[in-house]
Order: sequence, then C-alpha cells, then structure tokens
Amino acid sequence: MSDQSLQKKYNHILFFNIIYSFLIKGGSVVISLLSFPMYMKYFENSNVLGLWFTMLSVLSWLLTFDLGLGNGLRNRLVFSLAENKVEKSKTYISTSYFLISIIGIGLLTICIVFASFVNWNDFFNVSEEMVSQTTLLIVVNIILISIFIQLILKIINSILYAIQKSSINNLITLISSIIIFVYLFYSIESGNKNNILELAIVYAIAVNLPLLVTTSVVFGMTDFKKKRPSISYVNFKVAKDVLGIGLAFFWVQIVFMLLTTTNEFLISKLSSPEDVVDFQVYFRFFSLFGILFTLALTPLWSLITQAIAEKNDQWVKKVYKKISVLAFFTFLVQLLSILFIQKIIDLWLRNESILIDPFYALVFTGLSSLLIWNAVISTISNGLGMVKSQSYLLTIGLLIKIPASFYCVMWLNSWIGVIVASCIGLLPYCVIQPLFIKKMINNF
Repeated sequence: MSDQSLQKKYNHILFFNIIYSFLIKGGSVVISLLSFPMYMKYFENSNVLGLWFTMLSVLSWLLTFDLGLGNGLRNRLVFSLAENKVEKSKTYISTSYFLISIIGIGLLTICIVFASFVNWNDFFNVSEEMVSQTTLLIVVNIILISIFIQLILKIINSILYAIQKSSINNLITLISSIIIFVYLFYSIESGNKNNILELAIVYAIAVNLPLLVTTSVVFGMTDFKKKRPSISYVNFKVAKDVLGIGLAFFWVQIVFMLLTTTNEFLISKLSSPEDVVDFQVYFRFFSLFGILFTLALTPLWSLITQAIAEKNDQWVKKVYKKISVLAFFTFLVQLLSILFIQKIIDLWLRNESILIDPFYALVFTGLSSLLIWNAVISTISNGLGMVKSQSYLLTIGLLIKIPASFYCVMWLNSWIGVIVASCIGLLPYCVIQPLFIKKMINNF
C-alpha cells in the first residue's frame, strides 16, 4: 500500500473515531454538567460531598497498579493485529487477563486487610459526626472491591483502542455516568439523600456493569471471539514482552497520576474537604476544553504506533503539527472564557452557584492548557514508544509539586496554591519533552 493510501486510511479511521466520540462525549459532557448540581443537592453538607470526591480520587489511584499491562497489551496488540497473527493476539490477550487477575486479587486482599487498620476519618480529614467511622470503612471497602473488579475488566478498553474502536470506550463512560445520574435524580425526588453507602454501591455497579457487558459482546458476538482469552494460551515468555514495555508505562502512569490527581487530597489535607467542592466547580468547567480536545487524541496513540509499524512517518509529522496548532487555539479560547465564566457558572449551578475569583480562573486556565499540551506530547511520545524521557521529566515534576503545594498554600493563604503547584510541576515535562520529540521525528 502506498504512503498516500496509508495516510488516507489513517485519516479515515481518525475521522470516524472523532465524529463518534464527539457525539458520545457530547452526551457525557451534558450528563457531567447536570450531575454536579445533583451531587450538591444529594449531599446537603459540602464537607461530605468533598469527602466523596476526594475518596474517589484517592482510591482510584489503585487503577494504575496494573503494572502498565493495559498499555503494554495495547501497543503489542497493534503489531500482531497488523500482521494478522490470530494465535499471537490470543496469547497476548490471555496472558494479560491472567496477569492482571493475579495482580488484582493479590492487591485487593492486601488493601482490604490494610483498610481495617486505618482511621479513614483522620485520613480524609472529616469528623465522625458527619460520617461515622464504621460507615466510612464499609464505603471504602465497597469502592476498593469495585476498583479491583474494574482493574481486570478495563483490559477491554486497551483491546478496543488497539482495534481503533476508541469511541466505544467513550460510550462505556457515558453509560456509567447515566446510571449514576439516574440514581441521583430519583433519590433526590424521593427524599432519599445523604446516603453515601448506597451511592457507593450504585457507583460500583455503574462503573463495572458496562465493562462486563462490553467484554461479553466483544468476545462472544464479534470476530474477536477467535481471540477470546483462554488459560491454555497463557505464556510467560509473552508476559515478559508485555510487562517489559508495560512496566515502563506503569512508572509514567504512577508519576503522572500523583502529579495530576492528588489535588483533591492535598486540598482536603492542607485546607478543608469543603474547598474540594469549589475546586470541582473550577476544574469541571475548564476540563470541558480538555475533554473536547482530547477526543481527537484518543485514537491517535494506536494509529501512530500502526503508522510507525507500516513505515509511514510523514503522517506522524503532519498530525503533530496540526494538533500543536489546535492546542494553542484552545488556550486562547480558554482565556476568552474567563470573561463569561461567572454567568456560565450561575446558569449551570443556579442556587448552588459560587463567586468566581478571576485569579483562580486564570490559574485553572494555566492548568487546563498545560494538561492539554501534556496530552498532545504524551500521545505522540507513547505512539513512538518514548517512555524513558517521560518518566524522568514527570518524576522531576512530582518532586517539585509536593513541597511546592505546602509552600504555595501558605504563601497564597488559599487552596489555590495546590493548583499553582500543579502548574509548576507540569512545566519541566511540557517544556523539555517536545525537544526530545522533535529530535526523534527529525531522525526519521
């Protein structure tokens, strides 16, 4: 196949994935916007709502403890599928499911035992008058079990990415959001509010049921049933191959997670759980720009890997230039949105609205723009297999962020210091990694 034909193929796959993703993600954005004021009505105490968001943020860190198997499978599967090697693909899939199941069961056992010795009220900085110690322990255990089930089921996400069906992953997320939204709506209407235990159960069902159904459909009702995981296809030589690249991705995942998803926890500890609610208002508004932008990036990782496998580096160069320009345009749009943010928030939250601080909005514009640029260079780097430089630079950023958070909160006398520290921590990667990408691309 000629370079021009290959480029048309990549563009065709990318175009349809983006169109489907926009349609599906548009629904997710609407549900997300509608859900937040519903959460505020469901939990009449802002401290308890802040606890819920912080708890999900902290415990979901455990989803990264797949040792990078999902990303390792994703990259390896692209090559075996491109070569049409059914047996090899089945071996990769079977081995990945086996390993992640062993990891998940082992970690869950350790975490459940460990959880019983932790005073979660102290950990999350919430009093027993708001949520009893017994209730909080049960909620933590439910979420832990849910997360480790999700850890295993999420392998299907990596498979869908590898076969260029990223829009289905967006659909899974949308269905989960709808289930939680429906529960919140009917609970508020029926007066069954402030029940954090019941919400935890609904959350566990909502995040895992769509993944389970999707897994059953892919392996039971499509051509992929020939590659259905089987214990007889588990191969520990293949495990080394998947884990080899997976562990490299794993460290990047861990460091990036600690760099970007610790904000709720740090705000809760350094300020108050109540301030997490204000953080969520700013973050959800500005994350909309990132959500829309990354729709174009989601299918790119595997497409870039496929393009490199098929010796079509010119397409990679063109795509990198285009998404870089789009990232800068998105930054300008976010700056402009600050002029209208108070009216938008008032319209969105109505009686639950908060007073927007222009400086806070500017800081979140910086954070959102850095995360978007991070997504651009990470997508290109992951597609090219550039993991080592990412791990070094993100580790440096994390080592900067943690002490910077304490200093900035004291300096600004506000929780916004945590967000300022996050921006500072992202800078080394966002400034230096593009230089490595440019060098590698120029060497093609």
